[in-house]
Amino acid sequence: MPISNSEQKYLLALQMIEGVGPATLRRLVDFAGSAYDAFFLNQKQLKGIPRLHPKLSNALGNKKVLDDAETELEFCKKHRIKVLSYLDSEYPQRLKHCKDAPVVLFFQGNVDLNYRKIIGIVGTRKATVYGSSLVERLIEDLAAHQHQVLVVSGLAYGIDIAAHKAALENGIPTIGVMGSGSDVIYPSSHRNIVKKMLNHGGIITEFPKGTKPDRGNFVTRNRVIAGMVDAVIVAESGEKGGALITADMAFSYNRDVFAFPGKVGDTYSAGCNKLIKTQKAALLESVSDLEYFMNWSPETAVTEPVQTSLFEGLTPEERTIMELIVQDGMVAVDYLSAKLALPVSHVSGVLLGLELKNMVKSLPGNQYTKSV
Repeated sequence: MPISNSEQKYLLALQMIEGVGPATLRRLVDFAGSAYDAFFLNQKQLKGIPRLHPKLSNALGNKKVLDDAETELEFCKKHRIKVLSYLDSEYPQRLKHCKDAPVVLFFQGNVDLNYRKIIGIVGTRKATVYGSSLVERLIEDLAAHQHQVLVVSGLAYGIDIAAHKAALENGIPTIGVMGSGSDVIYPSSHRNIVKKMLNHGGIITEFPKGTKPDRGNFVTRNRVIAGMVDAVIVAESGEKGGALITADMAFSYNRDVFAFPGKVGDTYSAGCNKLIKTQKAALLESVSDLEYFMNWSPETAVTEPVQTSLFEGLTPEERTIMELIVQDGMVAVDYLSAKLALPVSHVSGVLLGLELKNMVKSLPGNQYTKSV
């Protein structure tokens, strides 16, 4: 369920205060009990929260910040932009569990951000024909195998835009994570692609309107790509670049990381080869490799009727989870958490109980399937 408009406004105001990062903001809200109460904490109360900047007390309660937050919300309402806080069920649940996840996101589009399968595809802005063709072939094969997947990238030149275009051409929804405000499409030459994405996916950012695409914003943006997906695929990258930063972040979040290999000595594939060599990424050659490592079966089989006898002796919660597992064949913990609006820790506990009853078995990638 969405939070109240008032709480939303105060969360946004807190996020707008300079020096208040996601971790600090969450600590303030946890301490005060609500964003409203956190915004009006006084100096004496703040002493009860360790490791806070001493100047923070002067910034809290600032009327200008509150006015800016209200203006932002009015702009979002006018342009049909969803304001999602980490307390909302529509917020990307995979991302929510990353300690540095944005507290508030701005989303335009028509897709579920908690899709059952989500992959991020990133790479160099100076993509070669080789790199672009790898992305196009992978997405074509995902569509051919009928994988219900959401493709996430950064809307940049090169590999990013190749991924968005290929997804649209193959009827796969795609999300662009931006390093600017939702009203500042960058690069501007991708506006027409964004229009198509809004009807089959969307765009998302943590930056308020008017935010320019400054260089530092893209590094910040990369953690959103890494956090909201099941796996990051580096299609083509030199030894340095944003794609490798995204891969490192995904690795730190315990996401699966893949890289397409390139020729030895090839400048534009040096980063991919290094990721594979240092075992930060699995080598990816085709969709079958992705299916193998992620335990994704082609979704072509006819779903068999669920036998009620399978669920005898189970609690209603266990029965619901078993129905989803039998229906889909295999599900991720994050997907179940988002679908049932329950904490990951709670869902994991229920799954452990089912595993002890020999009803389910765990698979790589935090996924579960029915025991044979």
